Amino acid sequence: MNRRRRDMIDGQEQMRLIPPDEQKKYLRENHSQIEKRRRDKMNTYITELCSMIPTCKAMSRKTDKLTVLRFAVQHLKTIRGSLDSYTEGNYKPPMLTDKELKQLIIPCADGFMF
Repeated sequence: MNRRRRDMIDGQEQMRLIPPDEQKKYLRENHSQIEKRRRDKMNTYITELCSMIPTCKAMSRKTDKLTVLRFAVQHLKTIRGSLDSYTEGNYKPPMLTDKELKQLIIPCADGFMF
């Protein structure tokens, strides 16, 4: 029998020694503590996410969780959209002609191209 299982059985045996009313109180308090830790962890991550999103940082008031998630999705879609243009082969800034881009790249690439 592994240790975790043995500890669980020991805990159950100890619970049988406690009156039923106190068992309920103990289980409720334990559940409340676990749930509070989960909420605190989630709030910490939401706050961290908010600090990473430019639109969120620019807000003067505290944003609610749903707004933070909405801004995060919006920001990721924007980033994905700008990355898609590079994966499609649009490496050249629109204000440069092909000839101008070639004149900029060739001196920089000297020694890297065969």
